[in-house]
Amino acid sequence: MDERKLAALRELLDPEVIAAWLDEVEAFRSTAGTVRPVPKQVDSTLKSVDARILTVADVAQRLGVSRNSVYGMVRRNEIPHVRVGTQIRFGSQVVSDWIARGGMTAER
Repeated sequence: MDERKLAALRELLDPEVIAAWLDEVEAFRSTAGTVRPVPKQVDSTLKSVDARILTVADVAQRLGVSRNSVYGMVRRNEIPHVRVGTQIRFGSQVVSDWIARGGMTAER
């Protein structure tokens, strides 16, 4: 960070807070390339979550339609979904229930 920006930050924030923050940034940079193993409990949780969360491509494959068709259903709010930032995600069970209720045969 150049001195001018650092000086502006010092004026806005307590210098001790900035020094602590810069220390944390430096500590993070020094360990950024370090690969740490994922604990087994977290790893198994992530795998079970992955099995329940579907992408647009996953839903398109499951329904036997194109990804553009799924995007159209999302745009028309015809299929239950959630947005995570700019991404669209679907709950596996929610999609299964939607299909069981005849979601694909709903009139437009």
